[in-house]
Amino acid sequence: MLERVWVVVALVAIVAAALAALPTTVMRIQRIVADHPPEGDYVTRFVDRLQPVREALLQRQLMRVGYLPRMAVRSSPMQMRGGAHFLWTRYALAPILLRPTWRESFVLADLRFEDDPAATMPDQLTVEKNFGDGLLLLRRRKPSALSIE
Repeated sequence: MLERVWVVVALVAIVAAALAALPTTVMRIQRIVADHPPEGDYVTRFVDRLQPVREALLQRQLMRVGYLPRMAVRSSPMQMRGGAHFLWTRYALAPILLRPTWRESFVLADLRFEDDPAATMPDQLTVEKNFGDGLLLLRRRKPSALSIE
C-alpha cells in the first residue's frame, strides 16, 4: 500500500512539473511565431524563391538545365535521384526542363543550408550566377585537352 502512495506522489510531481513548464513553452512558441510570421503557403514561398532563377533562365533562353541538390553534393553527384524537392523545383521553373543530372551545360544548384555553396561544387562546374539563398546557376567547364571525362 505504501508503495502505491509513493507511485501516485511521484506521478503527481511529474505532472505538476510538466504543467509548470507549459506557460514558458507556450510563450517561447509564441515568440518564435511572432518573429517568423508565415508569408503565404509553403508552395507559394517555394515558387517565389525560385522566381529570379526562372526569369534569368528564360532571359538567357536556357530551356533545359541540370539540377544539383544539396544531398547530391554531400554524397555524390553521380547518385542523384529525383525526389519531392526536385519535382517542386521542376514545377517552379516550368516551362524550363529540369533534369536530375549535373552533366548539362548549365546546372541549377540548390545549396540553401551550405555555409559556402560555391566551395562544395564538383570541379567540372563553375559558378555562372549566384542568386543568393543557396541558389547558384553553374556552367560546365570546357574540358581541357589533357583531361579525361
